[in-house]
Amino acid sequence: MVWLEFQRMLGHFAGDITQEHTEVAQKRFKNKYSDFPIARSLACTEVRRSDHPITRWSGWLAASLLTIVLMGCAMGPAPPAVTPPNSAQGLSAVNHVIFIAQENRSFDTYFGHLNDYRMANGLPANVDGMPAAAANPADDGTMVTAFHLKTMCIENTSAAWATSHINFNRFNQASSLPTLDGFVVEAASAAKGSGANDVKGIRAMGFYTDQDLISHYFLASQFGTSDRWFAPAPVETETNRMYLVAATSVGHAHAPANQVKATTIFDLLDQKGISWKVYLVNPNIPSELSFFAGLVENHKDKFVPIAQYHTDLQNGTLPAVSYIDRAPGVDEHPGSGASIQVGAAFVTELITSLMNSQFWKDSVFIVTFDEHGGLYDHVSPRIDGQAIMALSAPSAGQPA
Repeated sequence: MVWLEFQRMLGHFAGDITQEHTEVAQKRFKNKYSDFPIARSLACTEVRRSDHPITRWSGWLAASLLTIVLMGCAMGPAPPAVTPPNSAQGLSAVNHVIFIAQENRSFDTYFGHLNDYRMANGLPANVDGMPAAAANPADDGTMVTAFHLKTMCIENTSAAWATSHINFNRFNQASSLPTLDGFVVEAASAAKGSGANDVKGIRAMGFYTDQDLISHYFLASQFGTSDRWFAPAPVETETNRMYLVAATSVGHAHAPANQVKATTIFDLLDQKGISWKVYLVNPNIPSELSFFAGLVENHKDKFVPIAQYHTDLQNGTLPAVSYIDRAPGVDEHPGSGASIQVGAAFVTELITSLMNSQFWKDSVFIVTFDEHGGLYDHVSPRIDGQAIMALSAPSAGQPA
């Protein structure tokens, strides 16, 4: 099932790999760190009251998350007809899949204003971005409106089981009806519980633009991007990452205390004789993949440091499937002193290395996030087969 879902996903985004996109992207990333306004990234202060105009009384979603498939599959107008470097079409053109899941960002937080960037570059505004009236209630009854963050770092938030259900419906966590009105109050709760500063929770309504995430916005406009991509479950990192590779958490809403037995995508790849590796950004910290009994223990030769990724690209030894297992510091996770631009630069380096290799012509690079991190989003995931619903007004307790 995991492999079939993987193929279905690739089929959804598949497109011809055009020379035009290759040249544009390589030119853009020639100097891999020049895209990032470094002076601004140094301002890793917390969100202050003065950052946000709280003049009006001011959400779960396993929010729609970023997925960039680095193939010639732009969301905008079709490029001029050119001869692809690989004559094969669609999925048959793909020989290598690389994927990475970064941490705890909702679509609206990162790409809620992608349409502004698209229109400035002559592309249609066809992304389901953050509504102009986006707002969420605080504990004191005021409404916190969406605002452009002035810092590249925010205090941590949560996407745990209880928090995600409150994000989804603040006053009825058992309901399947989304009101998306619990983001601010839960961000406030997280701050109070950890001794942080933002005890009102306004950071949950903050967003970034192309001025903050230049390369991410470029990639999201040049290549296939999904504004209907949801975390598998309303839970935190560990269990969502279990779903990422096994399509199940084996019934766990939190990290399992003991190893579990489940078939992972890597097991299915072995059954089909398809090569794979897991590139560890920090081999010294535990990976969620160790939750699966036998996976790491029986494949130690396939779990290698991230430096090997660049070596494999240079030496022509990249496997068919590569999973880049993120690590704190470069995974874009919220937290005091954790700049999103450090993580964005890391992803850019990975993509640049691929572009400069022989594998660029027949590879797919997928960037996604494990879950929304408790940060606002106006689109509800599908619940019990009902239609996806979205808010266009402030989240004041009304159904989406």
